[in-house]
Amino acid sequence: MKSRVIYIIVAIVVALALVMMGCTGEKPAQQEPVPSDTPSDTPSETASDDTETDYMNPVGVLPIVKEGQDITIKVFLRTTEMVTDLYTNDYTLYLTEKTGIKFEWEQPLEADAQDRLNLLINTDEYPDVIMSNFNRDSMNAWAIQGIIIPLDDLIEKYAPNTMKFLEEDPLRRVNLLAGDPPQIYAMPSCNECLHCYVDSGIMYYYYPFQKTLGLSEPKTIDEFTDNLRAIRDGDPNGNGKNDEIPMLVRKGQENNLFNIIANCYFPMGTTHPYGMTIIDDEPVFQWMNPKAKEVFKYIKMLYDEGLINKDFISLEDTDPIADGDIDIVGWQLGGHNDAIWKKYSGTGRWPMAVAIPAFKGPEGIGYSPYKGTYERSSPAVLITDKCKYPEVVVRLVDWMYELEPTLNGYIGPQGECWDWPDEGAVGLNGEPALYKILVNYGTQRVNSGWDQANPSLRTAAFRLGEQATDMDIIQDFYSNRTIEKAKEVAQLGSFNEINNYECAKVRLTTRLPDEYNVPPVIYTMEESQRIAEIRAVVDPFISQARVEFITGERDIEADWDDYIRELERMGLPEYLEIQKAALARMYPDRFKN
Repeated sequence: MKSRVIYIIVAIVVALALVMMGCTGEKPAQQEPVPSDTPSDTPSETASDDTETDYMNPVGVLPIVKEGQDITIKVFLRTTEMVTDLYTNDYTLYLTEKTGIKFEWEQPLEADAQDRLNLLINTDEYPDVIMSNFNRDSMNAWAIQGIIIPLDDLIEKYAPNTMKFLEEDPLRRVNLLAGDPPQIYAMPSCNECLHCYVDSGIMYYYYPFQKTLGLSEPKTIDEFTDNLRAIRDGDPNGNGKNDEIPMLVRKGQENNLFNIIANCYFPMGTTHPYGMTIIDDEPVFQWMNPKAKEVFKYIKMLYDEGLINKDFISLEDTDPIADGDIDIVGWQLGGHNDAIWKKYSGTGRWPMAVAIPAFKGPEGIGYSPYKGTYERSSPAVLITDKCKYPEVVVRLVDWMYELEPTLNGYIGPQGECWDWPDEGAVGLNGEPALYKILVNYGTQRVNSGWDQANPSLRTAAFRLGEQATDMDIIQDFYSNRTIEKAKEVAQLGSFNEINNYECAKVRLTTRLPDEYNVPPVIYTMEESQRIAEIRAVVDPFISQARVEFITGERDIEADWDDYIRELERMGLPEYLEIQKAALARMYPDRFKN
């Protein structure tokens, strides 16, 4: 049994190392999570007198705001089913207690957040700070317009944790840049995890159905088709009806479906619109590739034969079928294996979802969509020109990167959702453990944390620093999957992280090579505006056209040329020229304009 434990730890570490090698092939430095902060009346060794103000203690000293000072920061942050009220949220109260900062919240529901933010920007009523719900194009436009402020000097003076993080890997800085000339306009977040890098294209099969029917894991797209047909016709749930849905696709998962199948026909990136991919050092739109017709034909066949659900455009996550309450689904899509079979259902089904490598298409091509090459960090916090205390915000976010606030925000309070590791315990990487998770993520108490919306630096060292508990039980489950054992491992605090990596690393074996991914760029104001204009008409058109090809409202052969002409008329060739110019500016040694 010890050899099995060692095997799974080594496998996880090796898989993650492959991801973090990126396009250079070199192993990057690992970020050590910052230790938990302990309030002190004296400056820490990182504190310096020139960071102290009349209203703020030196760097390294909590609270951030001096006693008797009243500083309120207005923040935009979305709410979800797990974060219902930021005023009463446990993590928010913890932040105020530790830092002395008060908050005023603009907290729209997640579904309404983007529209609400756009309205606030357009009416000049935006708050001091914007957390999440923005993209790099918007960030760049706001930087050029002066809506948000550059942070380079503030980070250097007030954010030692951020400085350490950025210095360890130059690629972490790229996605934070905006404006002309480029400067850092965002405090980062980081989540170096395999399942995040491949979550636009993971497929899972439901193990009990495969076992009942005696099916093997498909290696080719033809074998996958046969597998789906066997589920449709074979009554694997044993209820005497052909009610099974071979593969369930929920509303909002259409892109995942297209991405997965497309990468069996040609290499296609998934981090840019319209399948933008670097082919022979030139950006191309793969959804204009003539081979895309074969992708549409294959998915249409799935639709026509009932191998995917007919309501894939409208099926809500709350539907009993999509919620895993009804035992009829054979395959699912999603970044996690609980996209259909929910963790909270108590059925024990979600651990029975098994990921597979990409299968090969007609020409032997088979890639797993992959976005880890350039996503070493993401912009998480913007400070607007309305903020009177930007240095306080930078101090706050930099402190939020430390271990204790990170965990409190990620999953919930210490002692309830997580705790310090047991004496002598090791992490998933075999090193001394940094923390112990007490509940599986997704099952924590509602409104106890920020459900990953807190800015954090969850590096590889952080993620694999989780205490490796009950590894022998989990490995035994992988060797002999039963519903009874699945219910047992579903209650283990470390199973969620271990299982995420186990599922994702199989996709890593067929990951899209780095050469095909489009590097991040910074657009000029004019370029950003023109791209926004083009996407405003192309995005809805291409989404609708793809569905119409699948459902038969458009004929894939007869209407293909019209589809291409319409995309050209809407400005996609111009969009491509803008992309070429931006790549040539950012990476002149590789790209020529």
